[in-house]
Amino acid sequence: MNAPTRIGSAARTLAGLLSLALLTFAVGCASFGITPAAREDGREGRDYVMLVRAWDKNADALNVTFKYRVNGGPWQEIKGSRNGGLFEARVPGTELPAGTLEYYAVMKNSKGEDVSSSTARVRILSFAEAKAKATAEYAARLSDGGTPTEFIYNEPAEFRLKVSGAPAPADLYCEVQTGGTTARLTPIAAGSVYSAALPAPIKGNSLAWRWTARWNDAEFGDITVNYPTDPKSVPVLDQAALAARVKQDFGAALVHAGPVSGTWLAPPTVRAELRYPSLLDRLSRGPRRVEMVLRRGNAVRIVPMNDAGKGVYTAGIPVEELEAGTVTYSFRYADTFANLGMIEAVYPLDKIFTVGYRAKAELAKDRIAELQKAFVHTPPADALEGQPVTFTVRVTDPKLQVKSLAFAGGSTAFGRGLPFVNEGDSWSAALPASLAKPGTWTYTMRAVVVDSRFGDLEISLPGGDTAWAVPIGSLAELRARKEAELAMTLSHGKPEGYPKGKGFALNLSAQGATAGDAASLYYRTSGATAYREAKGVAIANGFAFTLDAATASAEFIQYYFVLRRTDPLAGNLSATLRDGSGGSLNDFVIAAVAGAVNTTPPAPPVTVTPTTPATPAPTVPATPGTVTATNDGTKDVESYFSGPTGDKGGIRFFVVLKNELGLYDVSVYVKVAGKDSSFKEYAMDRKGKEYSYTLDTASLAAGTAVDFYYGLKKKGSDGVQLLNDKGQPFRATTVEGNSAASKTPGNSGKKN
Repeated sequence: MNAPTRIGSAARTLAGLLSLALLTFAVGCASFGITPAAREDGREGRDYVMLVRAWDKNADALNVTFKYRVNGGPWQEIKGSRNGGLFEARVPGTELPAGTLEYYAVMKNSKGEDVSSSTARVRILSFAEAKAKATAEYAARLSDGGTPTEFIYNEPAEFRLKVSGAPAPADLYCEVQTGGTTARLTPIAAGSVYSAALPAPIKGNSLAWRWTARWNDAEFGDITVNYPTDPKSVPVLDQAALAARVKQDFGAALVHAGPVSGTWLAPPTVRAELRYPSLLDRLSRGPRRVEMVLRRGNAVRIVPMNDAGKGVYTAGIPVEELEAGTVTYSFRYADTFANLGMIEAVYPLDKIFTVGYRAKAELAKDRIAELQKAFVHTPPADALEGQPVTFTVRVTDPKLQVKSLAFAGGSTAFGRGLPFVNEGDSWSAALPASLAKPGTWTYTMRAVVVDSRFGDLEISLPGGDTAWAVPIGSLAELRARKEAELAMTLSHGKPEGYPKGKGFALNLSAQGATAGDAASLYYRTSGATAYREAKGVAIANGFAFTLDAATASAEFIQYYFVLRRTDPLAGNLSATLRDGSGGSLNDFVIAAVAGAVNTTPPAPPVTVTPTTPATPAPTVPATPGTVTATNDGTKDVESYFSGPTGDKGGIRFFVVLKNELGLYDVSVYVKVAGKDSSFKEYAMDRKGKEYSYTLDTASLAAGTAVDFYYGLKKKGSDGVQLLNDKGQPFRATTVEGNSAASKTPGNSGKKN
């Protein structure tokens, strides 16, 4: 008959999804389903029970019908019956020859739809096929129980078989072929493992063995199987082969994962392992000995290794060996074996291992570099000549044990022997004022730190080839700078004149004046050669000076101001204010407002009162002017003067005297701007009628102002000063090169 239509066109559309659907039904997620429950092989001529699992949660009862066919024949239909949670139907044995049985089941669900299971295919075995299957199942119960892969000529050869499952074989034996003969060995059972031994000595170079087991099966009678199916050959080691094998295996028995490495703090430990195959382990009689062979150059040292158990051996490499130089190592080992005696071997055969090692000195260097970071120092700022200089070093690690700290190097004699004092988390030292000389001083330090591992460590600070530097300022330069700054704060509003014969006041403005400042007015009247001093009275942002009526009776007054201040670092400062309105510095000059005013300044001063400045402040003419010598009281002196030539190579000062030759000593008084705080005297050499002196200006920058005047002193009498026509020092300015444009010849003049 033809295969029936199961569930119509909708079911055919879903036929490809049945497997997935049935899987879903199997896990219980669907409300209904049907699937085969068993697919065991059948036997020809015997009834076969078909089983399916069918369910519908919404149906009170189910009707299941089975469809089946044999060897591709027509489909048959049989009513299924419930068997617990399953439905079954029996196919009569008369309908089952050897071949294939196919079946599926159909049920109607609660919705009235036909639902089919998948088709099950079952083998129907013949008697011969069933017996062959049973024989294979018996053979699968046999496996090797640990028979060695080789035997030794003077030891029994033991064969082992494992039998799993029940029942035990009715008969079991092992056949061994050796030297052309076959021995049948009866086994001894130990649980599921059977063993049979062939006694020593064993002849021949190999043994072939196979087990035979027989069962008395209830259906098929005697079933006999072999393990392995064909006899298995195992080599037999004679005495020579055994010795060669033991030596070979022993030579490869030592295992080492090298080379090792370590440090002075963590010396390297060498670990080696003896791994014996079963043959060596069985023949070993001990004692086993493993040694490490150390080499440094031509020196050799043997270090026994400690047995740590389970074939592991360890040894440490002595630190004194490692500190002495590069160390290499290898191994030698020995054991005693049954019938063979002691055997020795070395490892490795073709090389040696080099120890990776960091010595104490290298580690200490790293530790010193680490410790350097704990010392923080900033060179002192605003250090000044003649003032103590304090140096402070802060230690950032509170656990660091600093034993000492001292200056170590740098500028000659700077701080040598100067102690640092511990002040908790910092150290300090004070450089005495007597050692604070102008210039840039370099220095390094040396700290001694107590380290728990390395002992006393000397640490160079700041480290490497570097050094700290502290600039110590010049007191003279500081004073000059502060005096220049002080002068910038001064100003004076010169009056148009003063009332003749009446007292009047002059004011000096001083921005930022302090309570300790003092100001003086230096003045002289027409016809007077000496300057007089008037003390100022402090007013808001300056000072006031009062001149009496007697002073105001003069035709004109020549004056300048001096402000004095005491600085905590630079000491006593003074700043002079003169009239610079004409492009050069000159004394202020004012005239009486009544009557004619003589605008010609008085003669240059030859003496000063004790309170006047010891050094006249320079005025700056465009070029040196005519100088007139005063009468010395005995006779007229006729003199001629010619100014200097000036350039960056040198300035030549000279004076020409036409009369009184040899009766005078002549000097030039020089003050270099930015370098000298006062005029310096240089004696001039005479050659004929000319006196001269050359000032070396090679170190001066172009454009440097040089102020000067001359002093003439007749033997046995007072001297005179040769100034410009305004009674002030001359000025020369250095220029680049030595061209004609750089020469500044002075004027000449004479007085009879």
